[in-house]
Amino acid sequence: DNCMKILLKKGYKNKDINFICHSIGCAAAINYLSVYKTPIEKLILLAPFSNICQVVHDKYYVPYFLINLLIDHVWDNHKIKDIHLSIDVIIIHGKHDKLIKPAQSKILNNLRRSKLIITEDDHNSIVRMMNKHV
Repeated sequence: DNCMKILLKKGYKNKDINFICHSIGCAAAINYLSVYKTPIEKLILLAPFSNICQVVHDKYYVPYFLINLLIDHVWDNHKIKDIHLSIDVIIIHGKHDKLIKPAQSKILNNLRRSKLIITEDDHNSIVRMMNKHV
């Protein structure tokens, strides 16, 4: 919230602001945008998940009841359906992601129609590529 206030105070308009998020950062952005209903220009999600319990279950085959006992905050990105409708949402997920299955992105895409791009990458490929250019 403070970052948005600073940007707006500096004269940026909501339409000038894009969020680019990766993995669990997607959950923070979706939560923020669903709570504050901030109409930014674009939300770009790289390797997001629909629900953290599903990720743990898929990766480690832990029963759901046990996951719910162990995790204090259940990151649930189903809130994507509650973000401002004017926001252009792009979801990018690597087909070879072994941490978060691409099916998670497909669930999010079904909850709120967005542009879904499935690439030949793994979980961190895009982040590694971005780091080379920064």
